[in-house]
Amino acid sequence: MTTSFNVTRKRDGRKIICRDFVSSFCENFSNEMNKESTQKFIRNFRIPNERELYGLLVKSFINTQLDPNGFIATELQIGRTASDSDADDSVGRIDFMVNYRNTTFLIEVKVNRASAVSNITLDESKTPKVLKPWIQVCDQLANLSTRRIESAALKKIEKLAVMIYLYISPNPLSEFHIGDKNGKHSQIVEGIQNRRTISQKVDYDFWHQFDESIFCSKRRSDSMDEDINNSPNVKKVNFYGYSIFSSVIQP
Repeated sequence: MTTSFNVTRKRDGRKIICRDFVSSFCENFSNEMNKESTQKFIRNFRIPNERELYGLLVKSFINTQLDPNGFIATELQIGRTASDSDADDSVGRIDFMVNYRNTTFLIEVKVNRASAVSNITLDESKTPKVLKPWIQVCDQLANLSTRRIESAALKKIEKLAVMIYLYISPNPLSEFHIGDKNGKHSQIVEGIQNRRTISQKVDYDFWHQFDESIFCSKRRSDSMDEDINNSPNVKKVNFYGYSIFSSVIQP
């Protein structure tokens, strides 16, 4: 197992609590993903999506919260900002509300699969497909208003974007390291930080690589009813590890 947490972009002192929260969440999520029960499920089912990781996310946030009696909410309805031109009504939704120390975190999470080997275009005027989920999760948070939750929140409210990339490849890779200087993790960080087409930059980044890749079924398969481990019709991929990118979204 190889792992690394980095403060990608330094912020003012009051964001120390955000750094500690994200760092703790990444560690707890990593612990959940490393459990044999988790890896056995993925190996015998398929590469997970956001819904299939939802339980692990909840457990990770509970373990991050510190207070075992603290309040956590999921799929919380709150307001939208007046600037959200796509809103047909005033109702927005947030994935998680987690209390940590004196801060209430409103958290939106996206999970996306990414090729472990393909490179991101160097043309900074274009936005590669792999970076678009990051833009979406940040924009969604930026368009949410905290007014409805203020009376129930703690002293401070922070809106936190969390983007998880799962690195896969249909072919076994003899040499692959997520944290390589020119590896996929670094390419995504640089792709977000250096592109003028992406306004919201990354504050914190984390990567984790399994000791051995998890050989599992692809999501798009016409053979979901067949034996995953024994049928030649089930398309398989190698799951090598993942990155987590996070940023505090300003009101």
